[in-house]
Amino acid sequence: MRVFIQTKEHGKFHNDNFFKAYLGFHEMGLETITFSNNKELRESNLEDVVVGYVGTVRSRLNDFGIIAPEMDYPDELSEYLGRKIWKTKYLDNDGKPNADFFEMVNEYEKRLDYARANTSLPDNPDYKRINEFVMSVNERIVKGEI
Repeated sequence: MRVFIQTKEHGKFHNDNFFKAYLGFHEMGLETITFSNNKELRESNLEDVVVGYVGTVRSRLNDFGIIAPEMDYPDELSEYLGRKIWKTKYLDNDGKPNADFFEMVNEYEKRLDYARANTSLPDNPDYKRINEFVMSVNERIVKGEI
């Protein structure tokens, strides 16, 4: 059995969960293979583990003739699904955005424009440094050092 873990095209993990899965399976001694597209995933077999987004996993199961059921829950369970549901003043009775909504959006756009014009941040983030930091923090968490 091998473990296929979905990454972005440049090899970065999509999120902490994917990275933690990679570390965990690697520490268990399993062969871990990263992939960024479905062509690379075609190397997997039915007995392999695939760590990826729902659509990716569904697609690969379909390749093996397995149709995964849709995830759906009855309304009666909605309060138990961790959702925060509330009435809002930003939608009309038909559930469409109203004038208050667009006023709020315009205000946020003004703030964003101001922040963009007055930032001290560089034009492009240093992704290498960011990923190295995230990986070091995640590794320390997995090892119980944090």
